Amino acid sequence: QLLGDPSFLYHQYKTGVYDLVMKSRDEIAAGGKDGVGKGVTSFIQNFVGGTAFTFGKITGGFADTLDSLATNDMTSNNLKPKSASSDGRPPDNAVDGVVEGTKFLGQTVAHGIAGL
Repeated sequence: QLLGDPSFLYHQYKTGVYDLVMKSRDEIAAGGKDGVGKGVTSFIQNFVGGTAFTFGKITGGFADTLDSLATNDMTSNNLKPKSASSDGRPPDNAVDGVVEGTKFLGQTVAHGIAGL
């Protein structure tokens, strides 16, 4: 957990570079009939998405380690929020995601303060 997921990150980077080269080559060969920029778009999505996912895994692993060292049964079971979303489903849109994320941040900060 503390290393994130290096194989996933490698796969995302490899996919992004492959798409950058191959899709761009195909677009140039087709003369732009099917559109342009798909290779660059895929590269950016895979690079940014893979990096963000791995960073999230690393920080999550670090947080879990600190949590296990700093909490007891009462604070862990009663105060710690179970999920970032209230119903366990991902948010429907960006606004809902920001609202749920802000709420989760507030709950986890309260959990951290209660642990002191």
